[in-house]
Amino acid sequence: MVIKHANISASEFDDVNMSDTRFTNVRLAGATFDDVNLSGAVMHAIDFRGSRVSAAQFGGATFRFLGELPGPDGAPRRPRAVTFEDCMFPDSAFRRVDLTNVALEKCTTAGMTIDGVPVDEMLAAWRSSHPEP
Repeated sequence: MVIKHANISASEFDDVNMSDTRFTNVRLAGATFDDVNLSGAVMHAIDFRGSRVSAAQFGGATFRFLGELPGPDGAPRRPRAVTFEDCMFPDSAFRRVDLTNVALEKCTTAGMTIDGVPVDEMLAAWRSSHPEP
């Protein structure tokens, strides 16, 4: 089935098999997805700004270039802040990621390293040189 140049806004799909379906130049702003299997899906040039994702399984997923596209003058724009809450990223890797002003709060960092240096050791060294009053 091929659907082109159609307005099917406010449609509902329930118990539908859309395996191997291709979406190109599609507007899904404001759409709601519940109990959707996207395993093995390939997404490119996706705009998730302002979206909320919950109860998601990201195991084995790869995210690349999560920044903003350049502005009209070609200069890079600073992306809006992203929040990860109640997530699990065991054995994950963050490579070439801008972590400027990132805050880790109430996080388990056991075994975590930054450029090969154990975070637990860094925190212990910092705490020993900055004792609480």
